[in-house]
Amino acid sequence: MLRLLPLLLSAPALAVAPVQEQLRLQEPVAKMALSAAPAGFDPTANASFLDAIAQRPILECLTEYDYEAADDTVQGLLASSWTVSEDRLTWIFEIHPEARFYDPHDPPLWPSRSRPVRAQDVLASWLRMADARTEGRGYWAMEGLFLGLDEFRDQTAALDPAKAEAAFADAMKDGIEGIQVLDDRHLKLKLVYADAHLLKRLAMTHFEVYPLESTDTAGRTAMDQPVGSGAFHLAAWLPGQMLALQATPDWRGQASSFGDGVLPHLSRFEFHVTNTGDTSTAMFDRGETVRLGVNPTAFRHFLQEDRAALKPEFAKRGIRLLPTATADITMLQFQMDDGALGIRPGDEEGNLKRRALRQALASCFPYEDWQRLARGPIPAVQARNFLPPQIPDAAGTPASRWNRTDLDKAKKLLAEAGYPQGAGLEPILFCTSNDPVSKDLAERFQANAASVGIPLELDLRPYREVNPFIRTGGPQVFLRAWVLDYADASMVLQSFYGPFAGSVTNFPNFRDQEYDRHFLALRE
Repeated sequence: MLRLLPLLLSAPALAVAPVQEQLRLQEPVAKMALSAAPAGFDPTANASFLDAIAQRPILECLTEYDYEAADDTVQGLLASSWTVSEDRLTWIFEIHPEARFYDPHDPPLWPSRSRPVRAQDVLASWLRMADARTEGRGYWAMEGLFLGLDEFRDQTAALDPAKAEAAFADAMKDGIEGIQVLDDRHLKLKLVYADAHLLKRLAMTHFEVYPLESTDTAGRTAMDQPVGSGAFHLAAWLPGQMLALQATPDWRGQASSFGDGVLPHLSRFEFHVTNTGDTSTAMFDRGETVRLGVNPTAFRHFLQEDRAALKPEFAKRGIRLLPTATADITMLQFQMDDGALGIRPGDEEGNLKRRALRQALASCFPYEDWQRLARGPIPAVQARNFLPPQIPDAAGTPASRWNRTDLDKAKKLLAEAGYPQGAGLEPILFCTSNDPVSKDLAERFQANAASVGIPLELDLRPYREVNPFIRTGGPQVFLRAWVLDYADASMVLQSFYGPFAGSVTNFPNFRDQEYDRHFLALRE
């Protein structure tokens, strides 16, 4: 699914000036509404784009996107420069000489509240994400990438806590083969394969850098007392309600990519949790917030009915519409280790029947309803296959036969599976989030399945509990949805890579040697 997500920017008092200039001429404070609350600031617990929004101004990565560029060009952030070997397997990054952590909390970690960012901090942050004991939700972005990192993760998964702690201590002292500290300002990376998108990957929030002291000092947690090197620091946080970010004193003053001075322009930025599109739309209309992601309510209120263009009265107020192409994908997935739905080695006849049952379920899924419920009137282009249309490889990939509802086909497939009209079929467990849209979708899926004879039981739970439950093998059928950080087919297709089965990447535990060979060829 490729969604066009318009963004609205407004500063009604000075509608003719550029937005950044308006913010400087007024009190340099900006507010933005969030549809739900971030969980916190610990990168290992980052499970949604809301967490990323909250963390980004505080925590930095080695690289970032050049926001002035028309494409997805990457530039240095914590890294001031880098070199790469001819085979693109070895990289050396230099840490920005003026990058410093700032601790706004009391008591501070350091008497001056600040210290330089060192290469050792990059190693510590990434090892902590890979440490099996933290259950880092972003480890999938590192899995299979750096030499020795997967082995390090296995060592920290030891049942003996002393062995796990020793593995972490040894890695902190000596590094691992694929992540080596050369000195305070230089980091050496050795890759398992030549990742053509490494610089984009390192810009992901899963690679954020922070001081290890902020996680292992008594009374301190990274979840609610973040310490970063970014242009802002956490000034206030009311979980579930709001968070305020304040400009970091004596920040290194990075030049704006837009050529309009030195960052940051704002002294304070506030996020207010609204929970509903109606509330966030009303706040923006009243001029209380400066930016709005267009939800269905906002689309109907601000945009012309027949096209994605602002209504004249809002354009006159200085509101601007910025269409952006967002590559996101939603998949219906099956637990392939499940006895009723999965693959059993050596059972060829049974595997054919279980495949027919999976196909019957896929034919019951309410695809068209999902488009309407999740997107509303917002323009979108439906994916033809596993790849969002924005990915270059998508156009040449054959279209899927299993992305449309067909209840007559489902009935035939159910009979082929050995369950005519559902006779003898045990209930099948489907898990998804318990938000209103997901609940509505699940109930429609359940009704479609029931109409052909499939007893589908629902397990609806908070979003943050869904993936951990899937990893236990609990649900037989589940939805996975995510927004791609950059247009790379392997970011999607690695979800079915056999060696990643049982990890945070291959949730369905799919295994197929031929698929794995093709995947490796594509990735490299």
